[in-house]
Amino acid sequence: MQPSLSISNSEKAFAPIQSKSKLISKWIFLVLLFVVSLLAFEVALRIFWVPPLETREEFLVQYDPILGWRKTPYAAAIHKNHEYTVIEKYNSKGLRGPEYSYQKPANEYRIVVLGDSHAEGHSVQFKDLFSEVLKRKLNETQRSVHYEVINTGTGGYSTDQELLFFQNEGRKYQSDFTVLAFSLNNVWYNSLTAISSWHKPSFELKDGKLHLTHVPVPKFEESFYTKMRRFLKKNIYAAKFIHDHISHSRFYWFLSRSGLTPFPDQLRVWQRKETAQIREAWKLTEALLIKLKEEMESSGNRFLVFYVPVAASVYPEAWQEKQREYGLSESEWDPFQDGRKLGEICRRRGIDFVNPVERFRRAAVQNPHQEYYSFKNEHWVREGHQLGGEILFEYLTEKEH
Repeated sequence: MQPSLSISNSEKAFAPIQSKSKLISKWIFLVLLFVVSLLAFEVALRIFWVPPLETREEFLVQYDPILGWRKTPYAAAIHKNHEYTVIEKYNSKGLRGPEYSYQKPANEYRIVVLGDSHAEGHSVQFKDLFSEVLKRKLNETQRSVHYEVINTGTGGYSTDQELLFFQNEGRKYQSDFTVLAFSLNNVWYNSLTAISSWHKPSFELKDGKLHLTHVPVPKFEESFYTKMRRFLKKNIYAAKFIHDHISHSRFYWFLSRSGLTPFPDQLRVWQRKETAQIREAWKLTEALLIKLKEEMESSGNRFLVFYVPVAASVYPEAWQEKQREYGLSESEWDPFQDGRKLGEICRRRGIDFVNPVERFRRAAVQNPHQEYYSFKNEHWVREGHQLGGEILFEYLTEKEH
C-alpha cells in the first residue's frame, strides 16, 4: 500500500500566505513592467518624435483688467485636429496678420472686424479668413483706393467685450467701416460675469442705460486638475503624444457626443417660448448694439452687424444631431430664431444687418460634397470663410452703388 500523504495544520495555515505573497509579487512585477515600458516609451518619444506646438489658452491670451483677457502679443500656436492644421500668429498688438499702424495712410479705406472665435478663425490660415477674402476682392475691383481689413476677433468674446475693445483699442485704427461678427453664444454670454473659469466684464441695464460692472475683472484661478494636466502636457512627452493622437481623433469627438454632455445654455436662444433669462439677455444685447452704433456714429464710422450662422441652421442633419443630443423638439426649439431676433433688433434700431444663412443653405444643397463647417468645433473652414467673405463683399459693393 502507498503511504498516505498528510498536511499538517501549520502547512494549511501557511498556504494562503504563500498565495497572497505570489499575488503581490505578480502585481509588483506588472507595475515595474509598466513603469519601465513607460520610461522606454518616453525616451523613444524624446529621441524620435517632435511634439507639435500646442494650443493653450494661457499661451495665447493674457489677463486684462477691463476685458478679462486679450490675445498675447507675438504669441503663436498650431491648432491641430483630424480636419486641419493651422498656424496662428499674433502681431505686436495681439492681432492676427501683419503690423497695422494706428495712423491710417492716405488713400486707404479701413474696415475693422469685431467678433469672437468665429471672426478670429483659428480653423483656417490667415490668408483664408473671411476678412482677408473681403480685402482681396475689394482691392481687385477698386483701383482708386486701397482697402485694409483689420480682424480683431478674439476667442470667447461677447458683445460687451467687443464694445469695450472698440472703445479702448479698436477706435485707434481710425476705421471707415466696422463689421461686428455676431455669433449664437453672444446673447447668453452678454448676461454672464464668467465663461467657464474665465472672468469677464458685464453690463447692467438701469433706467434704460448701460452700467459697466465686474471691473476690474478678477484674475483667472486654475484648479489643481488644470494645473496638473498642463504640467504633464508641458513636461511629459508621453502625455503630449496621447493628447495629440487621442483628443484630436474622431473617437474622442464621438465619445463627447455620447449623450452625457451637459446642455449648453447658449442654445436657449432657440427656445420658441422665451424664458425670463433669455428675454433679459436680449434686452441687454440690444442696448449693447445701440451703444456700438452710437460709438461708430460719433467717430464717423459706418456699422454693420454680420450674423454668423451655426451648422445646425445650415445643414438639416446637423440640426437633427442637436435634437438627438439634447432632446430638442421642433415644436419647442427653432435654430433660426436667434438670427431672426437679431435682424428684428437691427431693423428696429436702424443698424445695417446681413444674415447669410439662406446663402449658406443654398450652397450646401448645390455642393453636397463641400464642407463649410468644421466637424470638430462647428466653426467655418476655408470654404465657409470664402463664402462669408464673398457675401460681405457683395453687400458692401451694392451699398456703395
